[in-house]
Amino acid sequence: MYRHPVGKTILIILAVIVVFGLNLLITLNHFERFFILLGVEWIVATLVGWIMFVFKDKLKA
Repeated sequence: MYRHPVGKTILIILAVIVVFGLNLLITLNHFERFFILLGVEWIVATLVGWIMFVFKDKLKA
């Protein structure tokens, strides 16, 4: 399922829904905490993606 473009899209949408739902449960519907947590997750995901991209590029060379 995850190799087909539609499957990837569905998995990404489900992952986003799960992350938003867990964030709302963790922050108990306090929006300031929700957006802080979401921002931290966004930064971590960006850093991890960038590091994976750099290492993947170095492994090809």
